[in-house]
Amino acid sequence: MSSIGVAPLPLESQASTVQGVMWTMSMVPLAFVLIRLYVRVYMRRVFGWDDGIAIAAICCLVGYAAVCHVAANLGLGQHLVVVQKTPDNLIKVALLCNIGETLAIMACTLGKTSFAVTFLRIVVHRWMVILLRFVIITMNIVNILAALFVFLQCKDPRHLWNPMIPSECWPPHVFTNFSLFVGGKSFAEVSFRFVIDD
Repeated sequence: MSSIGVAPLPLESQASTVQGVMWTMSMVPLAFVLIRLYVRVYMRRVFGWDDGIAIAAICCLVGYAAVCHVAANLGLGQHLVVVQKTPDNLIKVALLCNIGETLAIMACTLGKTSFAVTFLRIVVHRWMVILLRFVIITMNIVNILAALFVFLQCKDPRHLWNPMIPSECWPPHVFTNFSLFVGGKSFAEVSFRFVIDD
């Protein structure tokens, strides 16, 4: 009769997978932005706000990949049992994840803003221009708040990556609910773009 017990936890690292996925998911958009810039700057001899915003978005995305790469070297992608053996690394990984979250939010926001600003040049109806500007402004306000709230949800932000530092924080559902609102708004914006395209 075999003994019933708890199987040992798999301790293999997924850090290289995290790094590979993050760099791949950053380099593909980077290639598209570089192609876009080549066409716009060298072939058409124009450079607009949408191009500058696309550059800012790709910089945030590459920054996010770099932060995740460093975090993976410190323990991101490894089982918590392994990472807890070096508590300093656990604190650094948590800090890097918060920085990465902010960069990811801004990369998505700026990418959508760049697309919307490009779209502004081709819409012909005034109501579409007004609606697009409304979407751009509200999307940026909501997402910048989300990026700031990553760090502002505690009076002492260091508590977020080092729970040993005492601080008064918002109830966890506040940031979660706001994040769900941001995601729902993002879905509505994408749906709106499909409606305008028809």
